Amino acid sequence: MNSKSHTISRFLLPYLLTLIPVLAVSFFVSGSTLYSLKQTTADNITTQVSKVCTELNELCISYTGSAYALTAETYLEGMFWTNNGQRYQAISAIKTARSYDMTAEEIFLYCGDGYMYSSSGLVRQDIYLSEKLKLTENSITQVSSLLKEKISDVTVIPLLTDGIRNGGYLLLHYRVPANIAGDNFSVNFLINFDELAGILAPVAAVCPVSIQISFANGTEIYFSGDQDNIRLEDAPIFKEASYTSLQADAAAIGAVMEIRYLSDLLYKDVYGNQLLSYVVIALGLLASTILSLWFSKRRVNSFRKLEAAVSGSPVEFKRGEEFAFIGNMLRRWVGEANSLSASIESYRSLLRQQTMQMLSNGLIRERKAVNQLLESCGIELVEDFFFIGGITMDAPEETFTKILNLLSGDLVCENVLCGSRGLIFLLELPNSDVDRSMRTETALRLKEVLSGSGARNIRIGMSQVYQELFMAEIACQEVIELLEKSSISNSPACFEQIMSSRNQVSRLNQEALREFAESIEKSEPAAADHWLCQLNQSINSAHCTESNRAYLRYCVLQTMLSALGETNDRLLQDAVRLDMNDGISFVTELRRLLHKYCSEPSVRVNFSDILNYIHSHYNDYNLSAAEVAEYAGIDKSHLSRYFKSNIHMSYIDYLTHLRLEKARELLENTDLPITEIVSRVGYSDHSSFRRKFKAVYGYSVSDCRGGKFSDLPD
Repeated sequence: MNSKSHTISRFLLPYLLTLIPVLAVSFFVSGSTLYSLKQTTADNITTQVSKVCTELNELCISYTGSAYALTAETYLEGMFWTNNGQRYQAISAIKTARSYDMTAEEIFLYCGDGYMYSSSGLVRQDIYLSEKLKLTENSITQVSSLLKEKISDVTVIPLLTDGIRNGGYLLLHYRVPANIAGDNFSVNFLINFDELAGILAPVAAVCPVSIQISFANGTEIYFSGDQDNIRLEDAPIFKEASYTSLQADAAAIGAVMEIRYLSDLLYKDVYGNQLLSYVVIALGLLASTILSLWFSKRRVNSFRKLEAAVSGSPVEFKRGEEFAFIGNMLRRWVGEANSLSASIESYRSLLRQQTMQMLSNGLIRERKAVNQLLESCGIELVEDFFFIGGITMDAPEETFTKILNLLSGDLVCENVLCGSRGLIFLLELPNSDVDRSMRTETALRLKEVLSGSGARNIRIGMSQVYQELFMAEIACQEVIELLEKSSISNSPACFEQIMSSRNQVSRLNQEALREFAESIEKSEPAAADHWLCQLNQSINSAHCTESNRAYLRYCVLQTMLSALGETNDRLLQDAVRLDMNDGISFVTELRRLLHKYCSEPSVRVNFSDILNYIHSHYNDYNLSAAEVAEYAGIDKSHLSRYFKSNIHMSYIDYLTHLRLEKARELLENTDLPITEIVSRVGYSDHSSFRRKFKAVYGYSVSDCRGGKFSDLPD
C-alpha cells in the first residue's frame, strides 16, 4: 500500500507543483490588472460628478447672497413701484448686478403686481414670459404658479423655450425678506441651458454621456454629448444599450442627477488591456506545459511499458523503476482477466454443446427451460420455427474449431454421425421455409467455408422445419437418416428431398382447428366431437411420417387445452397421459376428456350474478377463479368458458381490468396514498401493480395521480 501511494504521488506531484502555481499567478495578475483599471476609471468619473454637483451647489449658494444683497437696497421699500424714481433705481440696480454676473442671463424681481422688474426694464408678466423669454405654455404656467406661492426656501425649476431647439433656462427662485409692501416679493435668476451644459461638461471628460436631472417638482431635463458639445435632449438616450449608471445629489438645487456611460466606451482602455491578461494567462499555460513536458520526458518509456503490460505483451519492470508497482500489478491483472475470459468462453461453449446434446436426445423439451440454460451465454430462442442441421467431413482440428466459432451464436455440438466425427446444430427461422430456400442457402454457405478451409468428403443435411422444441429429437433422427442415404458427390440439403410422396410433411386445416376451438369455448360437445373426427380423419389419411402424425395430434391437444382456458391440475394430468403415437387410443381418450370438461354444467347460473360477486370481492387479493366457480356451483374450466362466451374475455383479464379501473378512479378523484389504493383494489405487490398499470394505460401511476392523463380514453 505504501509503495502504491508513493508511486501515485511521484506521478502527480510534478504536474501539480508546476501547473497550479503558474495558473494561479497568471489568473491573479490578469484579474488584478483588470480590476485596477476598472477601479481607476470608476474613481475618475465619480470625482468628476462630485465636482459638478459641488459647483451647482455653490452656484445656488452664491445666488442666495446676491438675492439678499439686492433686497438690502434702500430704494426697495414700501410700494417702490409707485414712485418712478425708486422704480428706475431698482431697474438700474438689477442691470448693475447683471453686468457683474456672467452666469445668469437674466435677473428679475417680482412684487405681485403683475410686472417684472428686470435688466430689460419694466415689463408686464405675460409679455415678459412669452415674448421676452419665449417660454412654452407649460413653462409659463409653472413660473406663474411659482411666483404666486409663498415658499420661504429657494426653489429651482427648469424652463423650456418655445420655437428654439435645445433652448431653456434654469430658474432660481428666492423669496427673501424685504421692506416692501406686500408679502409676495421674490428675486429670480435665469441661467441659460448653454451655461448649465458648460457646468456639466466635465462629467463627459472620459466618454460621451447621457445626463438626466430630476427636480423636486417632478420635472426632468435630459442632456447628452461629449466634453465639447453637451446639448439638451427631448428624452434620455442609451435606453437599450449596455451602460454604466452613476447617481449624485445636487442638494442645494433640490435635484438628482443620473449620468449614464456606454460601458464599451467607458472601459475601452480596460478592454484594450484585457488582451494583455489573455497573453499573461496564455504564457502561464505555455510555461506550465513546457515545464510539465520537461518533468515527464523521462516517463515516456515507462508509459510505453505500461501500455505493453495492458495489451498483454511480455515486459519486465526493474525494481525501483518508476511505475514498476503499477506495471507489475497491471500485468498480473491482464493475465488473470485473460484466463478468466477464456474460462468463461469455455464454459459457455460447453453449456451450448450440452444443451444441444440434451435437445437431440429428448432430455429437454420446453423452450423456457432451454432459454434459462442459455441465459448466461447471451443466447435466446425467439423465432417461431427451427430446424436441425448436421455436418460430416474429413478435416483438421482447426476446421472444426472454425465452424464452432462461426456458429458461436447458435446451439451446436460435436457428435458421431454415420460413424465419423461431425457437428450437429440448431438454427431458428422466421417461417416454415416451405420452398427450402433458407435451409439450402445455409447449407451452401457452410459448404463454401468448409471447402475453403481444406475439408474433404463434406456431407451437409437439414431436417424439416418444426415449431415445438420437443420435435428436436425427431429432427435429429431425420438428419442422421439423411446423411446416411446421401453421397458425397450429391449431398442433398433438406430431408424433404429423400422423402417419398407418402412421407411429405402435412399440416392441419386451420379452419377446422378454429371451428373445433369455438365449439369447445361455447360448451358444445357434439360439435366439438364432429370436428375432432374430421381432424383425426385428416391425420390418418395424411401422406407423412408417423412422427409428423404425432406432431399433428399434439397440435389438436394444444388447441383443446387453449380453448378450455384456465384448466385445473386434473385436466393437465389427464392430458399428459395421452399417447401421441397411438392414433386410436389418442382419439378415444381425447373424446372422453371433451365430454368430461367441455359439457355444460348441471347447474345453470346467471352470468350477471357472477359479475356482481366479483364486483363485491375484487378488493380481496386472495380472490381466485376456484372461489368464484364454487360460488357459481360450476367447474373452474366452465367458468373460463362462461367469460369467453359472454364478454370475450378470460376471467383473469376481466378481474385485472376491473381492479385497474377502480385504482385509476381513486388516483384521479382522491388524495389517498398510492400504497393504500393498491391495497384497496386487491393487490399486495406494489411493483406488480405499477407494471400492469403502465402496460394497460400507457402512462405511470404517478402521471395519473398528477392529472396529466386523466382525460385520456380507456
